Amino acid sequence: MNGIDKGIWTIIMNKITLILTILVVTTTVYSQTKVNINNLVLYGDKWFKENDDKPFTGIVFDLSKETGEKILYSKYFDGKANGIHKEYWIDGGKKVNGRYNSGLMNGRWSYWYENGKKKEEVTYQDNIKDGISTKWDESGIIRIKGKFKKGQKDGLWSAWYRNGAKSNIVYLEGVILSQKFYNEAGEEVPMVQISNKYGNIILELYPQVAPAHVSSFIEHVKNQYYKGTTFHRVIPGFVIQGGDPNSKSDDRSMHGMGGHAAKYFGVGNEDDSTSWMLPAEFNDSLHTRGILSMARAQDPNSGGSQFFICVADVPQLDHQYTVFGKVVQGMEYVDTIVNLPRDNRDNPNDRIEIDISFPYGSMRRISSASKTK
Repeated sequence: MNGIDKGIWTIIMNKITLILTILVVTTTVYSQTKVNINNLVLYGDKWFKENDDKPFTGIVFDLSKETGEKILYSKYFDGKANGIHKEYWIDGGKKVNGRYNSGLMNGRWSYWYENGKKKEEVTYQDNIKDGISTKWDESGIIRIKGKFKKGQKDGLWSAWYRNGAKSNIVYLEGVILSQKFYNEAGEEVPMVQISNKYGNIILELYPQVAPAHVSSFIEHVKNQYYKGTTFHRVIPGFVIQGGDPNSKSDDRSMHGMGGHAAKYFGVGNEDDSTSWMLPAEFNDSLHTRGILSMARAQDPNSGGSQFFICVADVPQLDHQYTVFGKVVQGMEYVDTIVNLPRDNRDNPNDRIEIDISFPYGSMRRISSASKTK
């Protein structure tokens, strides 16, 4: 080996020795320095041990006050989370697992429910969601799956509801391009969302059995007819009722007295929209818990805009009122609302204002899906 070759070889060996030394030192520090997170102090964007002027490097942990079991394990370098990060439930079960790179979340992060079932997996790039994202419910059934691109939903996102219904939504950098909803039988259906202060109630509509009712309802939703109305009638063991434009007023004596169809269906004066009513579309769908049906007066052809949701099976209403949909998610909020304190007219003491929209903000797909099959 000539002099030049020896010189190059020496340089290479020195670099290798330096890298190995750094690895050994770093490994030694990580393995020997362990600090409870409660004994670290944050200055700026770095963590320090108490009474130490050097940013902390080592293992951070925390223990449960109830059981003394480890609930946190995380690696730090130069004052920032760097490397594996784990969190545990107080019984020792996995809660969070991921990696940091200089304080930023990177790679695949996984989350678990307390019962041990996987809750969520999401990919990060420098603290921004970027990649596949999946969510499961507490029983281990997948509910949502899609992909993020630089923090925005992008491409196909699918959601599975508890009754077997499904939605497919296509995004382009966070903007919805199209969406389709399917019932448990795999048939494409329109869906709506009732927003209120307790939580969103998502309903599947039945255009195949009540086309006029669904068409009118969707038209009202598109025109924001229901925005600011309330659930003005709640009866435990029976129904919650809403959709009356009069309920926007503070005059409770008028609540439950108003509303009309969104289009002319042959009932009422065609030149007077306030007289438009819906012809009865009684069908074989039964008034079971979660069913959406249209309120009316004594005349079967007097449905307008008011609707009700059954909180229990009410067979006495079968074939007497028009069923035109069903709750697919959010019955727990219906149960909350029906049990609220109410006055002698069954009107909740506190206003339960609602707005009805199409899930995820889309109208175009829902509107076209409302046509009779």
